[in-house]
Parts: sequence; C-alpha cells; structure tokens
Amino acid sequence: MQQEMDRENSCQPCAEFEPMLALLAAEELNPAEQAEVAEHLAHCTRCTESLERERELLALIAEHRTEPDAALLASCRAGLEDALDREEERGSLRRLIASVLPGGWIAPRPAWSAALLLLLGFSVGILGPRLLHQPVVTGNSNVTARESASDTTPADSSRSPIDIH
Repeated sequence: MQQEMDRENSCQPCAEFEPMLALLAAEELNPAEQAEVAEHLAHCTRCTESLERERELLALIAEHRTEPDAALLASCRAGLEDALDREEERGSLRRLIASVLPGGWIAPRPAWSAALLLLLGFSVGILGPRLLHQPVVTGNSNVTARESASDTTPADSSRSPIDIH
C-alpha cells in the first residue's frame, strides 16, 4: 500500500515532465529546461526509461527517412503559390464585402441567414415604395389612372392615362 502511494506521488511530477521528454530527445529544449529535466531524471527511473524509448523512436524514424522526389516538391510548391495567389485576389474582395456585411455570423447559421433575407425582402417591398414617394400599383390600375387624370388641370387633359395592362 505504501508503494502505491509513493508511485502516485512520484507520478505527479512525472506528468509535468512527460511532454518535455520528447523535446529533450530531439534536443529542442533550452539549457534551463534541460537542467530541470536532467535533475528529475536523476531520481526517476520511469522517466529515464521513457526518454530512452523516445530516443529509440527518433533513431528508428531517422533510419527510414527518405527525401521526397524533386518533381513532387516542385508541383507542391507550384500548387501552393497558385493557392496563395488566388487567396490574395479573393482577400481584397472579401475584405470589402466584410466591411459592408457581417458575413462571419451568417455563413455558419443558414436558418438565421434565411430569416434575415426574408425580413430584408419584406422590408424593401413594403418600405421601398413609401420611401420613394411612389404610389403602389395594384390590380385596379385603371381606377388609379382615371382618378389621377380627373385631378389634373385642363392644360394636362391632353395627356392620356397610361394603362399598364
């Protein structure tokens, strides 16, 4: 029972050092971190074994490393350049549209987008003619045309009413 408690207490610091072991094996730690890990490894056999496994894994990967084909690299670079050019061209248009429309919240929420478009359509249909001070033309356009003709002065009586139908 005492050994289990010692193991649990010794594992607590090990959890802090586990991510650093792979970096130590690849020689990616700064000197201060290397000293800290080395101090822990001096009295922790579990982490020492884990470090050895990491080093063996890196050695195995290094043995089987092959250089990619030059044609493959050239085609990947060309594809990347093309994609970056297309993104740059679209980037200016997207920035312009983003400054006018809040597109970031519309795209992932299609139901809200549809509701917003419907509301916008109805608003333009109802408020548009009123804002432009134009009478709304209904199916009874002859009555509207006759009423407007009778309201005109005698000088305008030479004009004929326009029949839309």
